[in-house]
Amino acid sequence: VARGAGSSPPPSSTTTTTTSTNLIRITLRGSSTQSLALAIKPSTTIATLLRQYCKKFSIQDEGRRGNMWLEFDGERLGEEERVGETEIEDETTVEVRERK
Repeated sequence: VARGAGSSPPPSSTTTTTTSTNLIRITLRGSSTQSLALAIKPSTTIATLLRQYCKKFSIQDEGRRGNMWLEFDGERLGEEERVGETEIEDETTVEVRERK
């Protein structure tokens, strides 16, 4: 019996579907109308989000980056926290704050 090329389902189809439903869509919004939309995993750290924001808007000055943090619902988020450990939900806006 000959098998056709499409006789067995691709092994990654289930994995792809599961992975995409585990993503959380957030927007990082800075004080100067700069915002960045991201789809992230719950295991993503707050530090990673801040790095992505700085990279997107070419913020390379370490002194300036050291004075930036993320804030959600009026509370400062710790850089080592993971998104899944916070109250951030899908389609949430997180504020980027900077001490001047």
